[in-house]
Amino acid sequence: MDIGSQEHRITGSQEHRITGSQEHRITGTQEQKIMAFILSIINEKGGSGKSTLSRLLATEFTRDGWDVKIADLDPQGTCVSWALYRTKSKVDPAIAVEPFRNIADALKHANAHNMLIIDSHGRADRDTFGIAKVSNMILIPTKPTQDDLAPSIILAHELKEN
Repeated sequence: MDIGSQEHRITGSQEHRITGSQEHRITGTQEQKIMAFILSIINEKGGSGKSTLSRLLATEFTRDGWDVKIADLDPQGTCVSWALYRTKSKVDPAIAVEPFRNIADALKHANAHNMLIIDSHGRADRDTFGIAKVSNMILIPTKPTQDDLAPSIILAHELKEN
């Protein structure tokens, strides 16, 4: 799969701007170029399939030759538990998964991989918009019910406006 590449830069302010390449600024004291493709799975509802989709995509991209890491931002740690089980059971392919408390910490590890898949927490907040700003692609999984679709559509519009 060829998704293309964009360049990201992390510097010391919370400003965000887009230049010829994509340039991102988030809190931190070191400047770092992010060359990895950042794919984020976001939805404000728990149980929408974010972790399941993150794991599926990581597995398939890894099988296709990508060096993928899942940044598990969900406090439940579903992807971390999954990775521990896979390691213990010697399931291939091996996939790097690490828990992070925030997007800034996750991005510090992005350059060690071709792709960083962000499994976000189950709520829409300021961090959600920060995740969206540094992402090359955002997926919003949802169930086909009015109760699940309506908040997902609202979130998509909010992400587009911000």
